[in-house]
This record gives sequence, structure tokens and C-alpha cells, in this order.
Amino acid sequence: MGRSFVTLFATVALGCAANPMGPRDAGGGVDAGEPTDAALMFRDGGSDEDGGAMADAGSEDAGAMDAGLADAGPTGTDAGPMGTDAGPMGMDAGTDAGTMGSDAGPGGTCPLLNVGDTVTLDGTGDLAAFPMSQRLAAGGSVGGSDQYGITWDRDYLYIALSSPVFADGFRPIHVYLEARPTLGAATASSGKFYDSLTAGLPFTATHLIAVRRTSTGMDGIAYNGVYTPAGGWTTLAHALTSADVFAEGTTALSVRVPWSAIGCATTIRLAAHVVNGPVPGNEWKDFVPLATTPWLAAGGTYYEIDLTADPAVTGWLER
Repeated sequence: MGRSFVTLFATVALGCAANPMGPRDAGGGVDAGEPTDAALMFRDGGSDEDGGAMADAGSEDAGAMDAGLADAGPTGTDAGPMGTDAGPMGMDAGTDAGTMGSDAGPGGTCPLLNVGDTVTLDGTGDLAAFPMSQRLAAGGSVGGSDQYGITWDRDYLYIALSSPVFADGFRPIHVYLEARPTLGAATASSGKFYDSLTAGLPFTATHLIAVRRTSTGMDGIAYNGVYTPAGGWTTLAHALTSADVFAEGTTALSVRVPWSAIGCATTIRLAAHVVNGPVPGNEWKDFVPLATTPWLAAGGTYYEIDLTADPAVTGWLER
């Protein structure tokens, strides 16, 4: 669709009115007859475990320290600049084994990204930790004024959603990303099957950040993590633990995701929603952008975000 800058009420208070919803999301609240315990029906269609957690092959660079006392070079150091290995700025010349990443030298995991906002998450008023410039009103708002906070620094992508939708611990936030070295034309695709529903996406996602208040289900398999499309989005490529995911009772959920689990692409596409379950007319709630439509095959609109620019949502493009 045509390019336009996002018009967002980034500076509104948390009590702002709900935004209009899509044609099949006409209800503003939770279905009156909906059971609160969805443990049996909120089940993933496939296994959520993989064989590893995308860790580096080694915890330290092989060339981090000299084995000898001192070389004969100036000031008794290695011949490399600044008394370090030959790599620029004290980093090895090679790259990390992680996806599209580099060693965590000065500047963070992804030094080309904007320094952004470092947010401290602990499950207590996490949305308030996000600058007002980084808050988004959610479409299909369950509480009438639900809001996202989305920002980043050079190490993490930070996401929070304040909404009573989390009264059911098995309702997940699904954040789809397309992160590539170069973004071509967007092509619609399908998202993850969850609770008998499959989202329509407006682009071909490379990663899914999926978190819910109750991570481990009755099957004993942990759910929270970063998924990749393999096996129909059943491949859990990076597990997110209690050190990364925080629930504020039943009213908010927040997560930090290391860029090492996604890659250091400098431009991404993003769309997010909560899977509310098979509640007629209210299957999808708390979605951004406001014109995204996961209940339709084409998926509606998405954000295109330049990660090298200031994170303010007013600079994001909605396409």
C-alpha cells in the first residue's frame, strides 16, 4: 500500500478512548459467556521445543587476551590499534555464530542501531517505563484504553502491553517481525496456528515473538520464546525465561528480546496482536497497527521501522 507516516496518539494518557476495530472485531470487550480457564483449548499445534538455544559456540573470543607478557610494539602492547587484537575497536575480525549478529563489542550487540531507550522491566508498572513517544493505542482494545509500549536499544527489543485480556493466562501476545539484511516487496503469508486460529500476515515474517502469562501448559512444554517459520511456526529457536518475560498480575505483560535471537537487520516490518480464542467476532484483540487484520488472509497493514533512526513511533511508516 502507499507510503504514509503513521498518525499515532503517542502522547495520549492511558485512559484514552478505544480505537475503531476491524469488521470482524466489532466487540470492545470479552465475550460474556467466555470461560476464564482456557488451559485445555489453548494448545499449540506442534512441539514448542528445539534442540538448542542459539548460543554462541564459545563464551569468549579466542583472541581476547595475549598469552605472552608484552609484545615489542609501542607501549608494550599488541601491534593492533589501541593495544588490542587486530580487529577494529578491540573486536575480533570474525563475526558471531548468531543470526546476522556480530560480537558484542563497544556499542552493543547491534552497534548500527540507534542507541534508543534502555527500559528496565520488572512486572511493576512496566508500561510507564516506556517514553510517551513509544506508546501505541491498541485496536480491539479489551479494556477500552489498552496500550502497547515498543522500543529498543542496541541489545534488546522491548515490548509491553497493558490490558485486562491477560485475565486468561493462555492468551498470548504474538509479535511478527520480518528482519532481513534488505527488505524487498512485502508478500502476505500465514502466522502461527493457535487455539484453532491461524493469523493472516501482511508480510512474510522471519520471526515470531510469542509470550503469555502462563508459559508452561499442561503438556509441560514452555511456550514463551522466539519462533521461526520452520514446521509451520513450531520451531522454538530461542526460549524466553522469567528473566525476560514479566506479568503484572492479570493486567499487563512485558518482554525484552535480545537482538541476538533476531539478528541485526537495520529495518524491520512489525505487526502484533493478542489471540483471544474462538470467540465469534472477537477472535483477535489488542492489535497494532490499527488497520492490521489478522482475521483476513491479506493481514491488513504493518509498520516498517528504521532501527537506525530515533525510536519515536511518529517516525514509523504504516504500509
